[in-house]
Amino acid sequence: MVQFTNFIYSIVNTVAPFMTGTVAIYIVAFSLVVFIYDIFFGDGSIFEWFCNIMIGLALAGLFVYILALFLSPIYEKEQDWRNWAKEHCKVIEKREGATTTGVGISLKGQAGVFLGGEPDQTGYLCDDGVTYWKNQ
Repeated sequence: MVQFTNFIYSIVNTVAPFMTGTVAIYIVAFSLVVFIYDIFFGDGSIFEWFCNIMIGLALAGLFVYILALFLSPIYEKEQDWRNWAKEHCKVIEKREGATTTGVGISLKGQAGVFLGGEPDQTGYLCDDGVTYWKNQ
């Protein structure tokens, strides 16, 4: 979950600086050009197609924004813990994750393949006397 959160957070941090007023002006200017062209040389279908694409892009952007809005507290909490651990903890052990597979009988009596796994883990011994294990 942490990797996915970091991925979404990095997308928002990369895209957000470019979504300034200048980009909005370019989008409006291009929309105006398409609209004028469609009025004089078309039957309205180009502008309708363009509007549908813009609405789709706006909805996709809204979805990414809302997703980042909900996931950013998770990322910040994890980042706060890592900052605290840098000052108060030392790494004592790292464990590699594992993937397990198996073949067996399901509860319905059918043969099935079973998959499972564990992520990599890091053990931290902190100055509060507690050993913390964090998934990577």
